[in-house]
Amino acid sequence: MRAFYADVLGLAVVREAPAVVTLAGATGAEIVLHEGRPAAACAETHAFVQFLVGDIDASVRELNARGVAAAVEDRPYGRYARLRDPEGNVVGLEQSRA
Repeated sequence: MRAFYADVLGLAVVREAPAVVTLAGATGAEIVLHEGRPAAACAETHAFVQFLVGDIDASVRELNARGVAAAVEDRPYGRYARLRDPEGNVVGLEQSRA
């Protein structure tokens, strides 16, 4: 996945840690790829994309106002929200604690 997003799609590697890589497009939009998901999760035909946001509360309020169901979850390493796109792919929003 890292090679595809970096080498094929041309996203720049911003941060890399064991099992996680953050990539950014030309406009600054970032995606985070995670390694080591359970095999059952990989068997699904849908993708999961997660975008980093500066203010997750404002992002979720805006999505809710547009009729998109999403709610913020607090976790020890950041704040998250999940939603699905029109094709059923899971889209995540993340506001890191760091």
